[in-house]
Amino acid sequence: MMLYTNRPDSEVAVQFKAEKWVTAFEMVRLVARSLGTGLGVSDYRPGTLYISKLLPFGRAGYLRAVERADGGFAVASYGPDGQLIGEEIVRLSEAAYRFKPPR
Repeated sequence: MMLYTNRPDSEVAVQFKAEKWVTAFEMVRLVARSLGTGLGVSDYRPGTLYISKLLPFGRAGYLRAVERADGGFAVASYGPDGQLIGEEIVRLSEAAYRFKPPR
């Protein structure tokens, strides 16, 4: 990714120079700031990923995966009403082992 700017000391340019990988949300927030506006989220968690279930717009519920210090994820499944259905700890190597691609 390349950044062209006439403000090399701006926050956006500093982030690019730091060679820090940013999340998609952080990138959008930086771009919004460069355009003169801002984005605020009261409960932003960079180590958490939300995944919609099959039906459009998450109407079948969603999964919340929280990164753990040991490299695994604590995955919680929620129904369409937001109620917790179940939780489990998943390690990526185990998840990859369980996944069998179609032949």
